[in-house]
Amino acid sequence: STANGTYITFNTTDKTTTTLDERIRITDAGLVGIGTTGPGAKLTVQTSGTTDILNLFETGGTEVFTVLESGSVGIGTTSPATILNIVKDQDADTSLVVDNASTGTAAFSQLGLDNQRSGDSRAHLYLFGTAYTTAGRYIQDGALLESGSNLAGGLGLSAANASGNIYFYTAGNSERMRITSAGRVGIGTTNPGYELDVVGTVYASGSSRDYKEHITDLVVDTENLYRLRPVSFDYKPEYIHLGKVLGNGHQIGLMNSCLLLLSGRTQKFLLLAK
Repeated sequence: STANGTYITFNTTDKTTTTLDERIRITDAGLVGIGTTGPGAKLTVQTSGTTDILNLFETGGTEVFTVLESGSVGIGTTSPATILNIVKDQDADTSLVVDNASTGTAAFSQLGLDNQRSGDSRAHLYLFGTAYTTAGRYIQDGALLESGSNLAGGLGLSAANASGNIYFYTAGNSERMRITSAGRVGIGTTNPGYELDVVGTVYASGSSRDYKEHITDLVVDTENLYRLRPVSFDYKPEYIHLGKVLGNGHQIGLMNSCLLLLSGRTQKFLLLAK
């Protein structure tokens, strides 16, 4: 220690020399420095070479925690390949958990990825508490994946493998929708045969003048209108799911042997159902 007792040092010497090298310092403030003469925290560890900064071992002698000179942290690995690398090879769950057990009305847990721009430039994974006060998309006892308000690129969901599908489930293992690797969307079916394939009842709401503006009369060739043929019909059993379910299951529509122009697209059939 120094004459006035301001710090304590621990020194060693190499066996080939008599020169003392300071290894540890304890300051008068109780700060401990290893590899540094100016610790700025309760424990400051500094290395000047390429050796690991910190190694922790379990009772059997296996290294379980490593901090490299580069700052990378390894848990279960001595050679972390990323800033934080967690490894545990086992026939069980290897997990990283962020837990907030508070029952407060503002309690939630969050994982965030940030690109250090101003404002909310994070991708968030939220888990809201059991007593959280629901506000819009932030729902009590629910989870949310969200891109921040400053991320103009939005949020993507991808299955990059050539045969990979995207699946949507509710109520446990009940698959509700999938997007196949071919780009087909299936609702109520696991094998969509069309760009949009729905098994079940589909409802499309009717039109209303209240929703529209800039309504302009169109010049229509009345000769084509006279070719419209009102009909009633039933769907074939294999296509019954294509129709809107009416009271008696019977459909009405207009058939036209020529092309009828609707909203800039050519259609051969117009279904009317009320």
